[in-house]
Amino acid sequence: MEEQKNNIRVLFTAKANSNLDGIMRNFRLEDDVEESAKRSKEGKFSKIVIIDHLAKDFARENISEKDMADYLQKDFEISQQTAAQISKEIITKIIPFLERVPEEKFKDPIFVEEISKKIFGTTNENPTASLRQVQEDRNIFPKIEYPENTVEPAEEKPKSKSALPSKRIKKPIAPEETLKPITQTKQPRGPDNYREPIE
Repeated sequence: MEEQKNNIRVLFTAKANSNLDGIMRNFRLEDDVEESAKRSKEGKFSKIVIIDHLAKDFARENISEKDMADYLQKDFEISQQTAAQISKEIITKIIPFLERVPEEKFKDPIFVEEISKKIFGTTNENPTASLRQVQEDRNIFPKIEYPENTVEPAEEKPKSKSALPSKRIKKPIAPEETLKPITQTKQPRGPDNYREPIE
């Protein structure tokens, strides 16, 4: 029975990842750069990785809820009450969305494609699309806002139904002096001084 538990691969789905991010925000567990560097020097994992491992161990039935809370309290240096709340959140918001799959099934490429569809919503043939979907779900990339003074409204023209309004973009001011182009000269070809003559 113990061997069977260890031969199960536990996978995070997009929903589980999203809920994990929510738990990290709600309990203010995100590591800043200094804290990440400090934890790394001490040989510790980041907090998000620790929660990931604890959730997977709980899904494999290797640890109990109390063990999880004790570990969180000790490693994150938080109160027992907060650790218990975090472990309850992990159990209710992450564990139900984890995929538990026997390790031997990953030898079958058809199964791997099916599980990729189930977890990422795409096939394994286009892994960048599945990665893009996960990134969109997690809102990793902020939306770019352009300064207001770089775009001018277009002059008023009679509008046709199919034409979209055009906008003018100010060109950056370039220095008046331009650099001279570099001319390339060919090296003269002659006998190779480094080669010994063949006799």
